[in-house]
Amino acid sequence: MALVTGAGRGLGTHLALALASEGYDLLAHYRTSEAGARAVAQRARELGRRAAVLGADLARPEGARALRDALLSEFGRLDVLVNNAGAFVHAPVLELTAEEWNEALASTAGATCHVTAALLPLLRAAGAGRVVNIADATAERTRVVERTLPYAIGKAGVVLLTRAFARAEAPHGVTVNAIGPGILAESRERPPISAVPAGRYGTPDDVVAVLRFLISPEAGYVTGAFIPVAGGWGL
Repeated sequence: MALVTGAGRGLGTHLALALASEGYDLLAHYRTSEAGARAVAQRARELGRRAAVLGADLARPEGARALRDALLSEFGRLDVLVNNAGAFVHAPVLELTAEEWNEALASTAGATCHVTAALLPLLRAAGAGRVVNIADATAERTRVVERTLPYAIGKAGVVLLTRAFARAEAPHGVTVNAIGPGILAESRERPPISAVPAGRYGTPDDVVAVLRFLISPEAGYVTGAFIPVAGGWGL
């Protein structure tokens, strides 16, 4: 059984469908993209999986509790949690409203913290629960980001939370890791292709390949890792 937050669009959709294709039943979370999440669930059912959707604002702890309650009532277990949701606020820092600043931080680091904490009992009960957080390829580096600063701060927080939860949960058999996507072909803003050492933009399949490894039995001793998937961008 797998849960993907922000499954209604973009990378979240690809991650959710990849898990369904791997044999996982699916809870597809959305905040605003209900139609996309329902399409993901329908595609999962066509693959022979059980699937449900749930809308929730994960910036608030009660949203995380709603996910927990839905999992308990619909599926009774959780094996894989993918924390993908996060608001991408694009504006110069001096033009940000307080609401935009708070939303970017609460929907990235805040949501990752609330959701993971709420679902740990289910992940522990699974015996080998897996948490995979979606960060950003440059989340470990302190740098000036002129137009996406709160998003960058939030994703750096996701990496720190990944390590904190990994250390706390290792005795319980739950692994917690993070993937840092770089510039994807579908990204809203892209630097010139010459800025990517690999000579191409990334694809969702590049990210899915790492996800598949991190949830596999072979990755049972891998926890607290941050794996950039960026073709050398940002190095």
